[in-house]
Amino acid sequence: MEFVVKEDKDKFELMKKMVEFQKNVKQPKKDKNNPFSKSSYASLQSVQETAVEALEPLGLSFFQDFGINNEGKTLSVQTIIISNLGMIKFNPIVLPLEKITAQGVGSASTYARRYALTTNLAIVADEDDDGNNASNVSKNGYNKQNNGYQKHNYQQQPKANQSSNKRNTNQSKPLNESEKLKAEEIRYNNNAKQAIEKIGKQNAQQIFVKAKQIYKIDDIKKCRANDLANLNSYVEAEVKGQITKLGAMTND
Repeated sequence: MEFVVKEDKDKFELMKKMVEFQKNVKQPKKDKNNPFSKSSYASLQSVQETAVEALEPLGLSFFQDFGINNEGKTLSVQTIIISNLGMIKFNPIVLPLEKITAQGVGSASTYARRYALTTNLAIVADEDDDGNNASNVSKNGYNKQNNGYQKHNYQQQPKANQSSNKRNTNQSKPLNESEKLKAEEIRYNNNAKQAIEKIGKQNAQQIFVKAKQIYKIDDIKKCRANDLANLNSYVEAEVKGQITKLGAMTND
């Protein structure tokens, strides 16, 4: 995430507006059904209407830019919040692009815009299809709704409770590169487990092999945290895409 402002105080004001947005935003109407997973989800139009409704009173609006990358293998979408104070540029969401046709690009773009908007603005567009999410935390302390970062915080919390207030203050500092990589490794391992559970071992392996080829990662322990984060986003989107396609095939 990047703030583009003239003065530091404008960045703080933008952050305050986003906090207000989170307080006021309503969850979108889930107006579509996925017969494969037997769940409902919010369409792109529903998500956009929900976002606009909460952004406009705060003097905020958004637009999304996308491009085709990696020789037509992926499509990236970037959500940008704009106001008279400046802009908030979220990191692009990268999704697989299987067919470079009008229909293929259009379908992938619609899904990518919806996925990026819900991810960047923390809008819940899908029903929770994981029974363990009812309690949020699994046996190993991993919170599946927070893509890996919660486990890092969860493991550190007991130590923080036993330490001084100064240590608690230090925990709020941004993660360094090593900590980010560790968090992404946790996210990666969890993605692998969930992918096998939801689409089978063979399909999961194909997705991970392709993802490593696209992002040129041989060893997840020896890559940059940002590269592994992009790989994780790719895998998560691809798994969701596989589930959606299976649902559409079943519906047909």
